[in-house]
Amino acid sequence: MLEIGLLLKKARTLLLSAVPVALPATFTHAAALGARTLALKGVLLTRLSSLNEAAMVDVICCDKTGTLTRNELVVSTIRPVKPGYNDSDVLGFAALASSPEGQDPIDSVIRTMAAKGRGRAPLTVVRFTPFDPAFKMAEALVVEAGRQIRVVKGAPAIVATVAPMTPASKVELEALNSAGYRTIAVAAGRSEPLELIGFIAFSDPPRADSAELLTELRSLGVLPVMIPRRRSRHRGDRGARDRAPGTRLSTGRRSRKRRAEGLRRLRRCFPGAEVSPGQGVPAEGPCGRHVRRRRQ
Repeated sequence: MLEIGLLLKKARTLLLSAVPVALPATFTHAAALGARTLALKGVLLTRLSSLNEAAMVDVICCDKTGTLTRNELVVSTIRPVKPGYNDSDVLGFAALASSPEGQDPIDSVIRTMAAKGRGRAPLTVVRFTPFDPAFKMAEALVVEAGRQIRVVKGAPAIVATVAPMTPASKVELEALNSAGYRTIAVAAGRSEPLELIGFIAFSDPPRADSAELLTELRSLGVLPVMIPRRRSRHRGDRGARDRAPGTRLSTGRRSRKRRAEGLRRLRRCFPGAEVSPGQGVPAEGPCGRHVRRRRQ
């Protein structure tokens, strides 16, 4: 049986709705009850109309970093490509070409791992050139056994201009990019062309509750869409990397019908945008960075 309090609420609502002039008051009363229910669950509404607007959402656009992920860059894997070199060698050379100061997350992670003993023996750095966005590469000149060695670190495509890649190295890089990692290349040598030593792949682990949240959103008929940020200075294959968190957080394969419905909603929200499955949505779309779309 229904509780007396709930019966009184329903009776009061029916009584108010029986008079046409009381309909606005009925809607306000219903929204107030909904707001009170959400407040008991820790959700505070700033406007009563927000409840109705939230109920009409069918597309939610969100950022990846810090929203679906923990915003904590970690080294996922190190891939040496030069014979005779191991993970510690790649990490050690990368630390030499990393700024000892500053707030660059990639340099911080590399130097932290090297300081914990996962890098080669420290060498003397006689000259350091910090990362330049125009060249997408950092450089250091170090001394080993009385001989100078040039060490570079940066975007693989840029490093490849001074340290050509072998076919095997290209296959290794393509595998890392396809997996969605943020990859940098490390090369060293006494003169050009330098020798490519290896790759360091980074990732931003997903939040523990992201998969559950995405599952719940989809069960409610809401399509979550990831809005990629602007290109980072170290990024390689942006599309593959932006797809990676979605792949990790996938809650199952979607049918063709669901994918088609998702694309239809995206094109309705971003008119004129060419969107295909697995792609991100341009942040410059007319709906803006955060999208709330009402049902037609």
